[in-house]
Amino acid sequence: SAFLLNRYSDLAINNSIIQRTGANDTTYTDTWYSVSYNSAFNLTNYTSANISRTGYYIDAATAWNTRADGSGTSYNQDTDYAWTTFGSLTTATTDVILYANWTPNPYTLTFNPNGGQCDTASKTVNYEQAYGTLPTPTRDGYTFDGWFTETSGGTQISADTIMRTIDGTTVYAHWTPITYYISYTLQGGTNHPNNPGYS
Repeated sequence: SAFLLNRYSDLAINNSIIQRTGANDTTYTDTWYSVSYNSAFNLTNYTSANISRTGYYIDAATAWNTRADGSGTSYNQDTDYAWTTFGSLTTATTDVILYANWTPNPYTLTFNPNGGQCDTASKTVNYEQAYGTLPTPTRDGYTFDGWFTETSGGTQISADTIMRTIDGTTVYAHWTPITYYISYTLQGGTNHPNNPGYS
């Protein structure tokens, strides 16, 4: 009987490779491994060291799962399992499908106040998760315009922006100077033409 590890991978393993398209046109690479019925096998042979997914890792203790969404039974990749471990999932002619159980890596989102002050220097955001609540910095004489990807220009980010960089991200506060108006009450005097706002 065949043993199928359903996974995302950029690595080609020299077994039977099957390409298929899933939701949102995602390409899955499925690899079939031949395992004799009722024989013991160790999932290390199908270890996460042989597969990869950008921004994610596999915890050895819960490396493989009977459901694609991770809600089924998890199996340790460093443990020997008898074929009968899978109970009703298996017969002498039935294949077993285990799914790679991916966990997103945490990355650092750094806040550069860009001349201002910010009580929050950074926060941790999981890969492909939203940034969430963003701090509001302050700067005397300026109004805060938001967080951007560059010190000037760039793209404005929000709480809904998704973490998609594997080296972390730094965002920069943008500012607009506040305009102040000066009014002179001369009370019979004469203003000097060099005074601000004089006309």
